[in-house]
Amino acid sequence: MNFLIVFVLCLLSLVVYSQWILIFEPLEFNKNLFGLTYITIFHLDVILLLYSYYKAIVTNPGHPPVEWLPDGKSKEDLNKLVDHYKLNPTLTTRNSNKYYQQQISITGQSPQQQKEHRFCSVCSHFKPHRTYHCRYCNKCILKQDHHCPWIDNCTGFRNQKSFILFLLYTVILGVLASTLLAITGFYILNTNMDLKENKYKRTSSGGGTGEITYRIGDPYVTILYILNFAFIIPSLMGVFGLFYYQLDFLFHNYTSIERFERKSETKVAKRNNLKYHWRYDRGWKKNFREVFGESRLGWFLPIGTPKIDGLTWVTVRLEDLSDQSSDDDDNRGLLGGGSSSGRGDVFNV
Repeated sequence: MNFLIVFVLCLLSLVVYSQWILIFEPLEFNKNLFGLTYITIFHLDVILLLYSYYKAIVTNPGHPPVEWLPDGKSKEDLNKLVDHYKLNPTLTTRNSNKYYQQQISITGQSPQQQKEHRFCSVCSHFKPHRTYHCRYCNKCILKQDHHCPWIDNCTGFRNQKSFILFLLYTVILGVLASTLLAITGFYILNTNMDLKENKYKRTSSGGGTGEITYRIGDPYVTILYILNFAFIIPSLMGVFGLFYYQLDFLFHNYTSIERFERKSETKVAKRNNLKYHWRYDRGWKKNFREVFGESRLGWFLPIGTPKIDGLTWVTVRLEDLSDQSSDDDDNRGLLGGGSSSGRGDVFNV
């Protein structure tokens, strides 16, 4: 098992153990409605987190079939590419693509169509759109976002939902745990510890006294507080940042790899005074349902598989969007729309 996965599980165990030792038992959460409600929500979140994490790890992100061929290409074209690469093993995939485009492209296709027939020289097969080769997995990944060492797997077409849910439930757990630890920390700040009985004795404003009993001694209580804040706060900040970016990728239907292409196209559009729309962005609702499905209950569970195959993708032009004005002047410039084989040409309509 990957060391980082073990680290995540150990950190999660520390958080759950600390909540029981420092909060649930001393403050007797099991004896009041608020406490029972919090314990239920907390453990439900932990279960969903673990299940989402498990699914993100074990779910195949998706690989293109070896026999897959783009429109206009045949098995013979694929064999030519494979043979050419075997004869020139020092060529990179990019060089192989260039050779293919210039030397053995099928007659009658436009330069744009030739450009779109992507080939992986490592896997020896054509690559569908939004598919990239991962050097860690040594496979081509459908809609690859990135290779995540924390799950020892790529985040891609089939496990994107599980990965985002894992981040969501991790953020929720971090907020719950750190907030309650901070509150209880202030609660016992001005109390005295009985080292023999492991009890904090707190005097109320009315003059009465109350006791907070811990299962462990004073030094270990302090150590647990320090460990929790030392690990939870930095982890929460890091995961929240990643979760923020993943939500942006989700609602605008692009990946961490495609963001560079999207950024470059945006700059070209601005220089030419053109309106820009990312070709795979169908609107945040459709983008969301494409990954999370139609069932509202299923949105919160790492279950189900995408209805599409991950090999072909619907692309959108500005005038196809429901909220776009019908005024021709508002649709004069377009960058990044068209057919499923487009790569961001400038269109004037």
